Amino acid sequence: MRHFSFPDIGQFRQAIRAVQYKTRCVGMDAAGDPIFDGCIPLPILKYRGTTKMHGSNAAICKNMFTGEKSIQSRENIISIDNDNYGFARFVSGIDLEKLFNTVIVRESLEKPEETDRDNTIIIYGEWCGGNIQKNVALTQLNKMFVVFAVQYCGIWLNEDAVRKVKLPESNVYNILDYETYTMDIDFNNPELSQNKLVDITVAVETECPVGKAFGVS
Repeated sequence: MRHFSFPDIGQFRQAIRAVQYKTRCVGMDAAGDPIFDGCIPLPILKYRGTTKMHGSNAAICKNMFTGEKSIQSRENIISIDNDNYGFARFVSGIDLEKLFNTVIVRESLEKPEETDRDNTIIIYGEWCGGNIQKNVALTQLNKMFVVFAVQYCGIWLNEDAVRKVKLPESNVYNILDYETYTMDIDFNNPELSQNKLVDITVAVETECPVGKAFGVS
């Protein structure tokens, strides 16, 4: 099984460009360059933000057909002998089948074809707490894996499906169980949202909502 990197998360300005392109691109010219219609109004989209926990990006993978499993850091497949802050050793002590059974998808996706992207479930999360980072509230807690995204055969599962993926008795939690931040962003005037986004960021940096939920500050 190969490595599956979690994609980079873009900045706000990149989101603005992506929405403009998706909305106003009406086709391609003879040279293959996009044609834009600047008169098409841009949408108002609802965004939900979660706390960015400071730890180490990690994932647990399972091939749907072979049953093969792998454990990975952001850059590599890891093992107990070639570990990343003890994540592989941690995973070796939890019931992986029970964890993967929390991944529930739409009926149309329950039986992927062998041609689907690697036929793999990937549970992405942050391996955090303990000595993984410095100067954050989570250093006062035991190490834990906090799920924030799930991919099923190349398809990103929606929020409702992701929310179910956790195993609290084994220190596997879900970021959607903690405080989230919802706001409408008008992409015709995206600068109007900038101050609110900054205020949310400062509040999270001042008092980590996840750390607070676990009783540390």
